[in-house]
Amino acid sequence: MQYRNLVARVAIFKLSYRRFASLHINQQSSCFTPLTPSLSTCYKKEHTLNSVNNGFAKNMFKGFINSAAEEKVSIKVSQDKRLAILSEANEETLNFHALWLRHNCQCSDCKQPYSGQKAITVAQLKKAYTIKSVHVDSEKFVHILWNEENHLSRFPLMFLRENRYSDDALRRQKSNSSLAVENTASVLPKIKYEALLNEEGVFQWMNMINLHGLCLIQGVPLSDGMVRNVAKLIWPIQHTIYGSVWDVKSDPRPINIAYSDVKLDFHMDLAYYESPPGIQFLHCMRFDDCIEGGDSLFVDAWHAAETLRVKHPEDFEILTRIPATFQKIHSDRDHPVHMIYRRPHIMATPDGQIVGVFWAPAFEGPLQIKEDLVEHYYRAYHRFATLIDNSPTKISFRLVPGDLISFNNRRILHARSEFHLNDGVRHLQGCYMNIDEYQSRLEVLSRRNGKQHPVKHTLNQSWL
Repeated sequence: MQYRNLVARVAIFKLSYRRFASLHINQQSSCFTPLTPSLSTCYKKEHTLNSVNNGFAKNMFKGFINSAAEEKVSIKVSQDKRLAILSEANEETLNFHALWLRHNCQCSDCKQPYSGQKAITVAQLKKAYTIKSVHVDSEKFVHILWNEENHLSRFPLMFLRENRYSDDALRRQKSNSSLAVENTASVLPKIKYEALLNEEGVFQWMNMINLHGLCLIQGVPLSDGMVRNVAKLIWPIQHTIYGSVWDVKSDPRPINIAYSDVKLDFHMDLAYYESPPGIQFLHCMRFDDCIEGGDSLFVDAWHAAETLRVKHPEDFEILTRIPATFQKIHSDRDHPVHMIYRRPHIMATPDGQIVGVFWAPAFEGPLQIKEDLVEHYYRAYHRFATLIDNSPTKISFRLVPGDLISFNNRRILHARSEFHLNDGVRHLQGCYMNIDEYQSRLEVLSRRNGKQHPVKHTLNQSWL
């Protein structure tokens, strides 16, 4: 009998709560309005706040607090009303500023349910907020009333947990996403093409690129445009001044140094773009045995930059502060190009976390900096170049037809040894993918089926 009474009381409570939750505050008229227009009843602001602070709302919130206590979750307001303090069993106590909470309100008035975008403007918000009352309900939602406006904010507990910003939480977040020396590849990561025919295989492939910077796919069919099809298993490819899919063949009048037979030093592609390509794909279509040379080389630029930071901090600081000139100026082509972009070789946060590396000596223009910085720059520049050339992360191999090398262009520099065709043919097809779309796809797959693999930093310049 006691159990039946308890079930009945819970049912009545849930029905009452749903009716209460169906009310939302119309800030323009300072009233509560039912979501069903035909039942719309408006109350004056004073009456609304009194109702919330007394009787019905208090009784309901009392039930919320009791239920939350059973789950060992509690939330209270700091003495100055500027913080909400969340406590959970076996978890750190979390502080959330009133301003942060109001700006991140998750109610349907402030955040559009389907798009997930904010529906409230900065101009609608106050410059300061204090908390009038805060409550946790039985469905693990936090409800907050404000002193400065007639608005009821709502937050899933999970949202607050996932977006905590305590010192410990920020340290853990940085640790989970930061690259580490053990992430550098000592051997070339590989995967068979057949493994990519299911989503699990695609995730494994993308995860290897994320962890180690590159992955070789073996046994890719030798069909024209197959490189695009493989890349599209992740996301549609990126169009650049070289088109969508491009061919790397020796040409007597090349529009790019790669379209010749000379040695290519370590570089990233399209460093003269504001946002250089993220993932690069190169599919070996043909590589005749008679060809001498032409080996592919790869090195981890992040590892070289991190070594510079640790062993030569002054040179590191110079390369994070003084801009190099990256350029592509070429008029003698079907679509003339004049692109110049200046930025430092290394992008870092104030605490020294490396978030971007830009290195492409063949595509550098004249340095344009203050006179007293020139010699300092070139000293650091040569030091960094030496660390790249002598890096223990260097990998060298010869592609064979059917190989498709995929790598993070923001992190992994690539090079090629000089070659002699000897009447043979060396033919690669390539394409690019935006780094943000690659990372987005990886984040989605890492969360699917409970994988929850922490995604490592992709050197997309996002702060850790």
